Amino acid sequence: MLNSTREVILEKALDMFSERGYERTNLRELSEQVGITKSALYKHFDSKEDIWNSTMEYYDKYYFQKAGDRNRSVPVPKTLEEFKTQSFRMVEVTISDPMIIKGRKLLTIEQFRNEKTAIDATNRLFLMSLNRNKAFLTTVMEAGLLKKTDIDMLSLAYTTPISALIQICDRQPDKKDYVLEEAGKYIDYFISLFGNKEGY
Repeated sequence: MLNSTREVILEKALDMFSERGYERTNLRELSEQVGITKSALYKHFDSKEDIWNSTMEYYDKYYFQKAGDRNRSVPVPKTLEEFKTQSFRMVEVTISDPMIIKGRKLLTIEQFRNEKTAIDATNRLFLMSLNRNKAFLTTVMEAGLLKKTDIDMLSLAYTTPISALIQICDRQPDKKDYVLEEAGKYIDYFISLFGNKEGY
């Protein structure tokens, strides 16, 4: 099924924002990319800021379809081996999916534009993942696969190193194999520290 005109606009806007940044993205050029007039663009959005905000919402929805959230969580693993597989798969999706990469890129570019985009970048590049991982790890801990410990610190220990590795891949896409290898090693290390051995 073909995407709606609104979705096509948001996909093209994501492309342009991630390549040029907010200020250098031109609405006339955006409408040409979509194949509509600039006036037709305003039938869907009130302003450039509205397009930006809608693009961020569209990105969030797409990301959570891939990553899961409190409303659509990833399945609770039955073993630590399944936990490792699920964790590794999410790293792989995060550094391989073109839409997710574009979203991170545009947030990285725009984080110094103003206070609002700085907050957006902090939320979307780290805090949302931290909170999603907290919800996931809580279910894994409740299933008895992880040791009972402070869930906030556990989530931080799980999220931060992987987030740092993903940033390497964003700056140097040719490091993808290295990032995947190191992420796999880190997940093993995390399990060695916090996993209940009978979960294997």
